[in-house]
Amino acid sequence: MRISHKHKFLILSNPKCGSTSLCAMFDDYSEFTWKTKDWCLENYGASYKYRQHKTALQHRGLFKQRGWEWEDYIKIATVRNPWDRLVSFYHFRPEKNSPHSSISWDLSFHDFIMNPPNWRGTSIGRPPDDRPTETQKGFVTDEKGNLLVDYVIKMETMNEDLPNIVDKHWEFDKIDYELHLNTTSHKPYWEYYTDKTREKVAELFKEDIDMFGYEFKNTCELINATFDHNFKTIK
Repeated sequence: MRISHKHKFLILSNPKCGSTSLCAMFDDYSEFTWKTKDWCLENYGASYKYRQHKTALQHRGLFKQRGWEWEDYIKIATVRNPWDRLVSFYHFRPEKNSPHSSISWDLSFHDFIMNPPNWRGTSIGRPPDDRPTETQKGFVTDEKGNLLVDYVIKMETMNEDLPNIVDKHWEFDKIDYELHLNTTSHKPYWEYYTDKTREKVAELFKEDIDMFGYEFKNTCELINATFDHNFKTIK
C-alpha cells in the first residue's frame, strides 16, 4: 500500500492484482513505502509487511485509530480476473523449501484449485490464515458489501484507466504508467484449467465475477464489462 497525507491518497495493495506496480508508481508522492519502516512503525504500529496487504475495511479501522479522516482521501484498488489471478498465485511461490511457505512444492494446479492451501509468501508476509480464495469484493467492501474505495481499477486496463484518475485529482508528473513489477512467468491462464477447476473458481469467486463482470475466456482479448454499481470507476 501507499499513503500520502499531503496529497490525500491511499493506494491499496490487493495481492496478485498488479498492486506492486501500482504502489510503486506513487512512490515519489508517498510518505509510506516499503523503505519508510520507521514511519510505518510510528503511524501504523507494525512493520510494512504486516500492513501492505490490509483490506479497505482494516485500513479504515487504522485511520479511525489515528484520527485520520477516511473520507478526505482518494482510495484506489485494483482487481483481476479470478481465473488469471489464481494461476498467478500458483506460480508466485516462496523459494523452494522455505520454512515460511505452507504450500507443497509437489502440489499440482488441479489440487491447488480444488483444495486451496493456506498461503504465506515470504516476500509479502501475509498471515498464515490468509488464503488465495479470499474474494476481491471482500478486499474493497465493508461487512455489508458497501464499497469503501473511490476507484476500483481492473488490472487488465490499468494502464489506460489510471492516468485519467490521476489527472482528475493531482498534478503528478513522475508516474511511470508502464511499470511492471513482481510478475510471474507462465502460460496463458486458460491453458491450466479443466472444466472441473474452471467451475470451482467460478464457485469460489462468484461474488467477484458478478461484481466486476469477469468471465473465463480462452483468448487474450481484454474484458470490457459494464459495471452496474454505484461507485466511481473508469469503464
